[in-house]
Amino acid sequence: MALRRPCAAARICTAKKVCLTVLAASTVSGVRPLAAKARSSVAELQKQLTTAEQQAQAAKKEAEAAKNEAEAAKKDAEAAKKQAKIRIW
Repeated sequence: MALRRPCAAARICTAKKVCLTVLAASTVSGVRPLAAKARSSVAELQKQLTTAEQQAQAAKKEAEAAKNEAEAAKKDAEAAKKQAKIRIW
């Protein structure tokens, strides 16, 4: 009887290892598609972020150009006002 117990214990241990190996393999095979999907989602989000940053830069440049035009128009108005004052005097 003493001889049978180590063999049975060894079989149980081997069965547990096989079961854990199969479980790990199935878990990994289930995780791989999720990881691939996550990578593609991250890539898409990075692409959207880059696009949004480019649009923000373009909007910033347009706002700066509009500001410069407004300042130039203000200077023109002030110059016209001075000319009008000179003509009145």
